[in-house]
This record gives sequence, structure tokens and C-alpha cells, in this order.
Amino acid sequence: HLTTTNRIALIGDSFVEAFEVHRRDNMGVKLGEKMAGPWRDYEVMALGGYGTGPAQYFEVLQYAHRHFQVREAVFVLYLGNDITDCSAALALHPKDRFIYYGLDAAGRLTLSPPNERLAVRYTTGLEAMHQPPWLATPGILASHWMSAQLPMSLLNTHNQRRRTVSEPERCAPLDADMARLGLKIAAFAVNPDSEVREAMLILQALLQLSADFCATNSIQLRVVTIPFFPQNFYTTQQGTNWSMRFGDHDFLKPEREITAWAKAHNLPVLPLGEWMQQQKLDVPTIRALYFTGGSGHFTEAGHRFIADAMAESFYPGVK
Repeated sequence: HLTTTNRIALIGDSFVEAFEVHRRDNMGVKLGEKMAGPWRDYEVMALGGYGTGPAQYFEVLQYAHRHFQVREAVFVLYLGNDITDCSAALALHPKDRFIYYGLDAAGRLTLSPPNERLAVRYTTGLEAMHQPPWLATPGILASHWMSAQLPMSLLNTHNQRRRTVSEPERCAPLDADMARLGLKIAAFAVNPDSEVREAMLILQALLQLSADFCATNSIQLRVVTIPFFPQNFYTTQQGTNWSMRFGDHDFLKPEREITAWAKAHNLPVLPLGEWMQQQKLDVPTIRALYFTGGSGHFTEAGHRFIADAMAESFYPGVK
């Protein structure tokens, strides 16, 4: 459908890639269905990748502009790891395979030579998809087959569990529960440490870099945040008047911070956790939106929910 006038790129990690559901049931397809009818000149493209973060999202944004001349881009940020994925100090990924920006004394983004090479290698992999099929096959296998991704996911989870066992004094039950999913609780601290604060600043700087690129190239940038719900949420909360504050951790605090930043910079934003509260979703309904007992990737219901929320929030003329 590359003859359409207005193309929307959904850019994010495995939540956008959505291997867990049928290819016709992911958020990109569902949003595209909502854009049919009077919005038929719109095409929604889901450009998600397992094991990527905001540094890669900026590269994908440029790629989408080069090859598809997108008119809109939606950064889908998963609060479970997109903040920690901005920090080498909080790294959950091997540092030789992930792009990590830093900040200079003036708060500007910096990229070390090794990370510059990683960015080039990542972009080269994206461009390889436009080569003849026989040349692109290795990249396709590495990037898009669940069979290739599963061992990497298992290895990352194993390494995270090993770190958890080796540092028991740092692993409270909630922390250990997240570690089993390959996530870190640090980003949700009510009083975050310096590493988390820097990670949030890097995320905001990457959003600003992306917003500047979009402004230069007549692209509308939008932001969506996907909340993470720990198992403690399902065992302690009931009904529709629920809270995400557990002791020294608030699982909607990063969403509020990102939302405030986006609004201050005139970027349309959809904080999905707040949206759930406004829609009066009860605890069982929220649990049904996610796999892994309510703490994993989106189910089909989750993809439909976020597509409906994006349509209503960003495209109010859609029926």
C-alpha cells in the first residue's frame, strides 16, 4: 500500500513487533483498520524490533523517512525497559550489541566511537532489507524470526537471573519478581538514583533529537507510553480505583514525567496507564491485556485496546 499519501510509522520494541499474536492482530494492523473509510489514504506501518530501545528508535525514524516518506511517527515507549535501555550503567543488554548515548556537561547527547560503530551497524542492517532477497536473508533471519530471537531472550533472562542471585541484598521480592522477566525496578523508584535520572534525561534528549528531525522533515511525532504492571498489582489491587504505588516505587511515575516533558515540548502524548484509569478499567480487565499473568507482552485484547486508544486520542475523527 505504498501509494497512500499519509503513512504512519509505529516505532518501538517487541511490543510493536508483536510476535506473540497473529500478524493481523497487532496494534499496527488494528490502528490501520480504524483508519479505513474516510481515512483510507492513511497507511499504518509497524516498525518494531526485539531488543531495541530509544537509541534505535531514532535510527528507525530516519530509515522510515528515507524509504517510506512517513508523514507521522509514533514512538511507543514501554516503561518496563525503555528507560533503563537508555543507560549503559543500567544495561540489561550486552554493551557490544546495544547503542548507548551519554550526556556531556551541557546535557547534550554524546556517542562514543564504539557506539557510533554500533549505530552504523544497526542502520546497515535496516538498509539490508532493501537489498535483493538472497543478500538480505541473514538480516531477515536475525531480525524477524522468533526462532532466532528466542535463544537471545533466554540468554538475557538467564544472565539477569544470575545477577539477581549474586546480589541478594539488592533484590527485594518485587525487584526479584521483575528480574525474572529481565527487567529492573530502578526506573520506578519514587526517589530515583543518579543513574536513573541520567537515563531519563537521555531518553528526553533522544525524544528531542527525534522531534527536531521530524520538524525539519515535516513529520508529526507522537508519543505513547505503555505501563508495566507487576504481579504485586494483581494481588493487592481491586476494582477500578487502583494504585500503582507500592512502598518506595511508583509504576506510573515515569509515565507522568514523560507526559509532562512531551506536553511542555508540544508533542502529542498518550499515557496509556492514565488512559486506563480514565476508562475505569478494573484489575481483571487489565490483566487480560497482557500475557505472563498480566506482566508480559500484549495479548490480542491489549493490541486492540492500544489501537483504539491511539485512534481516539490522536485521530478523533476516526470511527
